[in-house]
Amino acid sequence: MQDAGPANPDLDARLTALALGSTVEQVTHARSSMEDSFDEETVVDHLSRLWASAIEVRGAPDEGWAAGARASAGTASG
Repeated sequence: MQDAGPANPDLDARLTALALGSTVEQVTHARSSMEDSFDEETVVDHLSRLWASAIEVRGAPDEGWAAGARASAGTASG
């Protein structure tokens, strides 16, 4: 993705993969031990968005989500 242009070329690819992979692994572990777990579709969607944000993906198919999230941030609590 860095070579193609949509991902931040300044990130170390191996370190980024380690960090994001570890995050996914930890969320999966935490989710399996929660009494009231999030559904799988919600977790996959959220982690995908976090992953894309972390590497600064540009041109994502649902690029509009960021604007919507910023607009609703003023009404969200906690």
